Amino acid sequence: MREALRQGATAIKVMAGGGISSQYDPIDTTQYSVEELRAAVEAAEQWNTFVAVHAYTDAAVRNALEAGVRVIEHGHLLSEDTLKLLKKKDAYLSSQSFGFVRRYIKPGASGRAGKAAQVMEGTDNLMLTALKLGIPVAFGTDSFGSMRAYEGAVHEFGYRLRWFTSLEILKQATSHNARLLALTGPRNPYQDGPLGVIQEGAYADLLVVEGNPLEDVKVLEDYENNIQLIMKDGVIYKNTLEK
Repeated sequence: MREALRQGATAIKVMAGGGISSQYDPIDTTQYSVEELRAAVEAAEQWNTFVAVHAYTDAAVRNALEAGVRVIEHGHLLSEDTLKLLKKKDAYLSSQSFGFVRRYIKPGASGRAGKAAQVMEGTDNLMLTALKLGIPVAFGTDSFGSMRAYEGAVHEFGYRLRWFTSLEILKQATSHNARLLALTGPRNPYQDGPLGVIQEGAYADLLVVEGNPLEDVKVLEDYENNIQLIMKDGVIYKNTLEK
């Protein structure tokens, strides 16, 4: 962990519980003690940054929160009591709909597909309870490993309409995520201004969109046709406005 920070990592992620994609990694397992997680948090704090954990269950997340972990990734099987604790600890919930995975799971699936189905069952409860408790949900896709997964990641915008408004989803993908990333403090590679806001001195990361994503965030899914201008850090990478 310290070696990863020395080599340039800006934050640390720990696998605190079981996962879907790993073959021998049951979802219900809790894989670090509070003491072990606290050691990770201490190492990260010594570098003025934070620890995030991969975890789905109450036991794994409660261990992480007790140890001082700042970001819970996934959390699909959390109870309301654990989400209340997350809010009390002022930790961040970075989750996703897994809508892309949902499209490929068949009833009665076993193995990794069965684990994915188990997680899917908790997604509605997670999102609706977080909404009820006023917990901001950071925008994550967890899409990796294949071109099909990467191509499906953009549909996370539309999948979230099951629980949130278009405006709420836009905030999750911009200002909520920016505040989470700012936890990296001096390790943050973006030191010249704030992210996720439109104001003087901020990074000039802007999109000009055909359509109104405040009314229907799904316009962002057809990025080839609907995103007319892409500016990152003041540099224009795409501009179809001038023809």
